[in-house]
Amino acid sequence: MKKTMAVLMTLVMAFTMCSCGQKDQGGSQGETQAPAAGGSEESETADAPEGGTEKTVTIGDYTFTIDTGKDPKDIEIPVVYQNVQDIFASYMEEGVLGFAEEKGINAYVTGSNDWSAESQYNLMETLVTKKPDAIAIAAADDQTLTPVINKALEAGIPVICVNCDAPGSGRLAYLGRDDVEAGREVAKYIVEKLTEKYGEPKGKILMTTTGAGNNWSDQREAGNREIFEQYPDIEIVDFINATGDEQNMYGMLENALLANPDIDAMCNMGGTMDLWGRLMKNQGRTDIIAVGNDLYGDVLSYIKDGYLTCSYGQRVYEQCYGGVEQLYNFLTTGDPASFKENDVPYYIFRVDSTNVEEVLEQRENGTPIG
Repeated sequence: MKKTMAVLMTLVMAFTMCSCGQKDQGGSQGETQAPAAGGSEESETADAPEGGTEKTVTIGDYTFTIDTGKDPKDIEIPVVYQNVQDIFASYMEEGVLGFAEEKGINAYVTGSNDWSAESQYNLMETLVTKKPDAIAIAAADDQTLTPVINKALEAGIPVICVNCDAPGSGRLAYLGRDDVEAGREVAKYIVEKLTEKYGEPKGKILMTTTGAGNNWSDQREAGNREIFEQYPDIEIVDFINATGDEQNMYGMLENALLANPDIDAMCNMGGTMDLWGRLMKNQGRTDIIAVGNDLYGDVLSYIKDGYLTCSYGQRVYEQCYGGVEQLYNFLTTGDPASFKENDVPYYIFRVDSTNVEEVLEQRENGTPIG
């Protein structure tokens, strides 16, 4: 009997040990399975510890994995402009650094040294490889930049557009004005001034830019021409794309004026207002209606002194500050509602003789005007 009981006890102990081994192979009680991806707009990542800060967020067709608890000093957000040698890049930088310094993050303006969309594409490809936390871009050309913007999004890098849009891409937001509408506003103002001069809308117009072929220039030109074409007695005598260094650009404008000394108006897409004001001052001319875009350089002073008639600003500080702010908010919360489209009319504001003194005073008091 004793021998039989011993055998039974040995069998029970062996069975118990076998059962325990099977449970261990299946996992401990505290282990959880990863949630299925794509089922919700926002979900915790599978490997995040309880109370962790890593999140997986899906917005439209793109999924982003972000660490909402990342140290701000380790957050990198490049803002990609087109030609960083242009003075406009420094006005963008004011907005970018304004927010970066406030939050202690690494946000900065970068770009190529020319206006080509291909150069900007190549820089974006490099950034995708380096994989910063997020990117903002002022897209030189929608068609050229859309593939690489989408490539960044597919790599899990949140991308928005500031200042110049790429609406054909999957970009998550756009902060900037409607440049076609800005072009219309410039042209309407010129028509108004020509009508004051002649009693009817007629006259000769020289059109100028520094960025023919770029989104911002082409869209403003389209808005200009849409208005001018409504008036058969308005003639566009030439279209000048002033490129190269400042001296070369100034020379191109000067030659255009020599070739067309009897123009009534100069219509600017962008980039030449400051140089045109200098040309008018050097020649002592206040008779040409000069209307365009940008308020940087000495544009405000030239308006005040009558060498330029009017120019339209676009709140570039707010565009860039707000763009980096939206990306930062998303990176630190994972909330898709961080991305908001801007209020377009806010970015089209006119400065002429009626308000130039006020705007100059604002600039002197430290308000960024661009």
